[in-house]
Amino acid sequence: MDEPNKNDENYQARQINANFEEIFYQSPIGIFCYDKNGRLTNANNSALNITRIPKLDDVLGTNLFDNPLIASKKEELHENRLIRFQDSLDLIKINERNIYNPLEPKLIDIDWTVSVTDSGYLIQIQDITDNKKNVETIKEYEATYRGLFESLDEAIQICELVFDDEEHPIDNIILDVNPAYEKQTGLKREEVIGRNIKSILPIVEQIWLDRYGEVVCEGKSMHFEEYNEGINRWFDVHATPLKDNKFSAVFTDITERKKIEEALKSNQELFKKTFDSVSFAVSIVRVSDNQIIDINEAYLRMIEYNKEEVVGHTAKELQVFPNYEEREKIARLAHDGKQVRNQEIDVRTKSGKILRALFSVDLINFDNQPHFLGSLINITDRKKAEEAVRRSEERLSAVLDNTRDVIVSFNLKTGVYEFVSPSVVDLVGYSSDEFINMGAETALEMIHPDDVILLQEARARANEIGYAEVEYRQLHKNREYIWVSNSISVQKDSSGKAIYRISSLRDITERKKAEMKARNILENISENYSEFDNKWHFVDVNNKMQEEFGIKRDDVIGKVVWELFPQTVGNKQYKEFHRAKKENISIRFESKSLLDNKWYEINAYPHPEGLSVYSHDITRRKKAEIELMRSKEKIFEIMESIQDNLYVLDYEWNYVYINKQSASAIGVEPQDFIGQNHWKMFPQYMGTVLEDNFREVMEKREVRRFEIYSPYNNNWFIVSVYPSEEGITVLGSNITERKNIEEDLQITMDELKRSNNELKQFAYVTSHDLREPLRMITSFLQLLERRYKDQLDKDANEFIDFAVNGAKRLDAMTNALLQYSKITSEKREVIPVDFEDVLKHALTNLKIQIEENNAIITHDPLPTIMGNEKLKVQLFQNIIANAIKYRGHETPKIHISSSKEKNQYLFSIKDNGIGISNKHLEKIFTIFQRLHTNEEYEGTGIGLAIAQKIVHQQGGQIWAESELEKGTIFYFTIPIKP
Repeated sequence: MDEPNKNDENYQARQINANFEEIFYQSPIGIFCYDKNGRLTNANNSALNITRIPKLDDVLGTNLFDNPLIASKKEELHENRLIRFQDSLDLIKINERNIYNPLEPKLIDIDWTVSVTDSGYLIQIQDITDNKKNVETIKEYEATYRGLFESLDEAIQICELVFDDEEHPIDNIILDVNPAYEKQTGLKREEVIGRNIKSILPIVEQIWLDRYGEVVCEGKSMHFEEYNEGINRWFDVHATPLKDNKFSAVFTDITERKKIEEALKSNQELFKKTFDSVSFAVSIVRVSDNQIIDINEAYLRMIEYNKEEVVGHTAKELQVFPNYEEREKIARLAHDGKQVRNQEIDVRTKSGKILRALFSVDLINFDNQPHFLGSLINITDRKKAEEAVRRSEERLSAVLDNTRDVIVSFNLKTGVYEFVSPSVVDLVGYSSDEFINMGAETALEMIHPDDVILLQEARARANEIGYAEVEYRQLHKNREYIWVSNSISVQKDSSGKAIYRISSLRDITERKKAEMKARNILENISENYSEFDNKWHFVDVNNKMQEEFGIKRDDVIGKVVWELFPQTVGNKQYKEFHRAKKENISIRFESKSLLDNKWYEINAYPHPEGLSVYSHDITRRKKAEIELMRSKEKIFEIMESIQDNLYVLDYEWNYVYINKQSASAIGVEPQDFIGQNHWKMFPQYMGTVLEDNFREVMEKREVRRFEIYSPYNNNWFIVSVYPSEEGITVLGSNITERKNIEEDLQITMDELKRSNNELKQFAYVTSHDLREPLRMITSFLQLLERRYKDQLDKDANEFIDFAVNGAKRLDAMTNALLQYSKITSEKREVIPVDFEDVLKHALTNLKIQIEENNAIITHDPLPTIMGNEKLKVQLFQNIIANAIKYRGHETPKIHISSSKEKNQYLFSIKDNGIGISNKHLEKIFTIFQRLHTNEEYEGTGIGLAIAQKIVHQQGGQIWAESELEKGTIFYFTIPIKP
């Protein structure tokens, strides 16, 4: 086989088409193709999978603009030729409206790109449901976490513990603190974040680091009280382990409580002052009877009582502790001399609200009696916050563990990765721990050298405006590069300084491969393609552009188009390109190039980075348009000269054109019609066949023809209505003369029908009534012959014989005439008729005649057709009997066959008889017409006439072809539908 010529345009077109189909069907982006009427013609598998369509046939032909959202943007789409938006696709409603039956009725988020093409419309879709949920979840988590973090009254710090080579804790790095931390420690947030605690405080006791080390290493929370010498304050601390040597610590300043305890030991008066002034709840309860001796204002506010309602009563009477046994257990520990600190307990307020508090109890000597000194710190809000944070972390963890996107959290202050989601192994082949441990510098080395600057610029944009997107190549663990899409968001502190960078990474290698294939197509398309940046520098041109204008890509890339081609400055192309960018709209226009003096159709599409331009040579078309314009002028001359009425209406029913003939028929000038509404000028035609047909053509864009009577001039018209670019075109021809002829013809036909009916009745009556006197004549002649045969001479007997035979023949002819008239006068049942059965019945009726003449009758398979079986039997019987009667010297051979031709069957009955001369072929179907004497062949001459009438009655034709001494073939047709 010869190798294809790769320079051949048809070969190149096929290759481009093959490449396009490969991209179309393998693209991860869903693609729907629509024709110019908005009807769906094709879709790739990605489109069906995203929209959960079972199969393409379920939606073929559906209209693009049945989608309300796209319909609302139709004007914008046609103006800009491209629209992009994100919106939800409700598959549940689609199922309810029976548009199609989705495989999984649900709500999905779609990124839509709808564009206008030369062949119709193109929709590209991407499922962004997971990505959107991930981003929303992360934002929700961040918002929840940050809101709680910032609003809590307790001081919170998040730290990373530092160990020496022997795994002993030696320092901790502060990663984040909340505003309460500043209040309770006096340390500013911006001064501590990212720094080691030993570089902040002059003194850091090892006991603090040891306790935090126990929390991190054992992975268990710890609650303790400790004095911080560096800040000179006491703190109640809840420390919780986090991942990667990190922990959180919630502080409550208990310095005042400690002061009370010290004051109690040294000075009663000082104790009382301190007792009333502290901000947390404190009470003194007598051990002997559990009566409340004293209670401070903070306690009263907490439980919603006044002092008179409490003092002298017990906590049990007031039901302050819902679980009183738990309170008693704590009191017994204090009574036994054990220190009770910060035990969590429920507290009930006067209104019934349950609070969570930290309960501390000391046994003291007051007025020479043992008393309990109890304190409560309300931690209800903190507990709620901890629970909310826990739920948020669980939800976030579930999202991050299951999303196909990779989420990376990078601490900008410490320069370390704090979190990498498990799906990173699917992206680059490294586990989360491997990625975190490799560090930022190694991770940057995995970026393709040509793309490092792109990533750094995107990070800088994110630091500035909070968000950026970038695509680049990243090295996989298998040492191959993959394409990655990176959505970067930055979290800032209260001062506006970036502290965290959150990246969402997605593998886009397949999409990039598709784009590269598309680029290959771009290089082989028949259109010129060029790309400009926002400063009109050439960014790219394809091969066709280089060939068409004789330029080289390397010579123009980076050059300003208007400087390379100064002769184009200020021309139509220059103005339209600037308008497209200024108004941010897609533009299509035609322009004659000053470079090669050719006409081009140009499409310009603006985008944030610049302008994409496609163009193709339309010089031949422009020449054809000029010729078409000349032709239109000639057509206009013809339209004005014809005698038929011709006019054009637009979509609002206003006259766009009317020829002189139409206007003069009404008695006005053509210009008086232009712009006028047809129905306002001729309201009498509303509700008539004219309006019905006009609206049918306008809506369905199909041709209509009809007849209508005009009362203006008492004329009839046949009206042809055509859909046209403007609306409809109407052509009316005067058929009044034809209608008059038709009316006269109808009168004649009615008269002829009446006459035929009378003739049929006459034939029937005549043949029927003549038979009785003929039988009488025949009977008396036969009686005369029997009685007087011996008394009469030879001549008289011969005369009687002639008279009897003549009467018999006349009776036979009368009977045949009666049968002939019955063919059309009797009503017949129309049923499916099997012509195999018809032939069997006819041959049965002719059995004696067939046997006497040794006739051989054969046939091909015969069809079943709607009709009357009795008449078809008579038809076959008459023609076959005729063939046997007019036999030759050889044994009669008769063959019957049939064949289907369009809407009828053609039958043939062929014999080897004596044949018929050509001059007599037209006479054989005439009633009583005989070609032989009765002595040669008996008969009435009506058999073939009856056959003809049977065939004609069902709308068929019958004829014969013959040659003397060589036989005859009778042909007849039977329509399939009677």
